[in-house]
Amino acid sequence: MQSTLTVKTKDGSYPITVARGALARVGSLFNLSRRVLIVTDEGVKDVAKDELGMVDPDTIIYDFD
Repeated sequence: MQSTLTVKTKDGSYPITVARGALARVGSLFNLSRRVLIVTDEGVKDVAKDELGMVDPDTIIYDFD
């Protein structure tokens, strides 16, 4: 199951997507040539870097433990 929420700001909007296994599809979900924030659970951060390959250097991968 996937849920997407659109957050509107004074300068535009951006999507927040929550889905199990979304990391495997992140390239099709988001434009990775711009800054992206990826929030994962513990232990996924290192795998995420390998899965994502070439991403914008400003992309942030945050895991909460």
